[in-house]
Amino acid sequence: MRNKAFWEWVCRLHACDNPRGDFIRDTREAMERGLDPATELVHGVYEAQEEFHKLCQEYEREFGPLEK
Repeated sequence: MRNKAFWEWVCRLHACDNPRGDFIRDTREAMERGLDPATELVHGVYEAQEEFHKLCQEYEREFGPLEK
């Protein structure tokens, strides 16, 4: 799995009742099932793609660039 630290970070975030929270909960579920969230979630609905990009930007501001 590429960028495992990022996905683990996403799993630790608070999940509210909004698209961001939905993405966080879906990420947790994928990780618990042993799936790669990058392949399971990122190519889904527009809202998931949008939240993924926002979280990537937030992570990169705090921890540095993700592996491409």
